[in-house]
Amino acid sequence: MRIASKLSFKRQLSLLTKCISKEFNLHTELDNLGLVYDDLRYKNNGPIVHSSTKYLTLDSLLCDHHEVPIVSFFLVRVVLTLVLNMQVLNI
Repeated sequence: MRIASKLSFKRQLSLLTKCISKEFNLHTELDNLGLVYDDLRYKNNGPIVHSSTKYLTLDSLLCDHHEVPIVSFFLVRVVLTLVLNMQVLNI
């Protein structure tokens, strides 16, 4: 996990100016520095705050009384729609 950007705002501005003026690929230039787009900051960036919010998993999306993931309902719906459309079009 990245805690803070390794790129100062002044250096970032210089890099962006160079990429724009010389038509360099920003992604490539960041990659050469070992950085990614997430390392870029706004001029008035607030402090970095790490959230303790838990990530959602499929297990957390189980229906209360069936214990079937909600995702599987939508997947079945899409597959049935595709199969029915294929039969109608004689594919």
